[in-house]
Amino acid sequence: MPRVNRNKFIPDINKKIKNLLKKLRFQPEVSPRAFVRKTKGRKHRYSSVCFDSEGKKLIFYARLHNNPDAKRKMITEVLLAKDTKLLNKLSCFPKYYQSGTTKSFEWLSREYIKESSLGDNEKLNKKVNSKQAKILAKALWQISQLSPNFPNRSCLKKTSSNKYLKTKQTLKKCLDKKIIDKELYKKGNVLFKENKELVRKEHKYICHGDINLGNLIFQKNNLKIIDWESMHIDNFAFDIGYLFTHLWQAPRSFRKVLMRNYLAYLPKKKTQNFKSLFRLVILYLCLGGIFYKPKKIKNKQQLKKRRRFFKNLLKNSILGFEETIKT
Repeated sequence: MPRVNRNKFIPDINKKIKNLLKKLRFQPEVSPRAFVRKTKGRKHRYSSVCFDSEGKKLIFYARLHNNPDAKRKMITEVLLAKDTKLLNKLSCFPKYYQSGTTKSFEWLSREYIKESSLGDNEKLNKKVNSKQAKILAKALWQISQLSPNFPNRSCLKKTSSNKYLKTKQTLKKCLDKKIIDKELYKKGNVLFKENKELVRKEHKYICHGDINLGNLIFQKNNLKIIDWESMHIDNFAFDIGYLFTHLWQAPRSFRKVLMRNYLAYLPKKKTQNFKSLFRLVILYLCLGGIFYKPKKIKNKQQLKKRRRFFKNLLKNSILGFEETIKT
């Protein structure tokens, strides 16, 4: 194993994954050792394009890190991979092949998709259009409706609804740094206070949990959403709010079409709740976005543009729903 954070890894994991690949008759393009060296040990799971015994391409994943969170994430996707009934419900799920657990780690294989994703995390590498926005809106709505149908829900992490309410402390930091004025700070606190019970009541939906550009792959008019290991319980505005913040490089018109189409799927009785929750989700995510500098964005102008977007989105989320989606 390369000299990178040795203590993080499952003992002899390189050898164990290599033996499993041999048993499955999978030929990887990148060995576990080379993967760890390339990623400097930061990735908690190994992934590589592989060829099976018949020469067909697939993607193989296996856990590398020896910690409870990494294990929970892998178990979550392994259980999903085994749930054919659920997978058949949504076309945005990738096709899973084999999956399983050993005494030391979990693993799975899924279909190889030759098309590339929209980008890398939040860095948009492809042009997007309104048709894609409509497909995305439908998929995100369908994901939020999975709650009653997931038999292994007990394995999902239920994040605390208090994470939204605790952002009041970071909002104070924005006031101190003059990102917002006193008037906006007061309105932000009112928003928290008025929706305290709503946040707790609606914290019961299944979310993908990591809808970033790197996990979205379009095949003409079809969408595949990959990497479901971060599935968790949250409110039904989280996934679309998460994606909204990652689309800061996309045209404003794309975000508007995405939101308008998502709203069209909502029953009228849920619309107002969604608008309030969406503002809180955006506020929560913006407070992290303003002070976080993605390592992969090296261009200073891009970083400035990103920070300006998050500052404006933060202010608008306090002012109202319409202001938020026009950012």
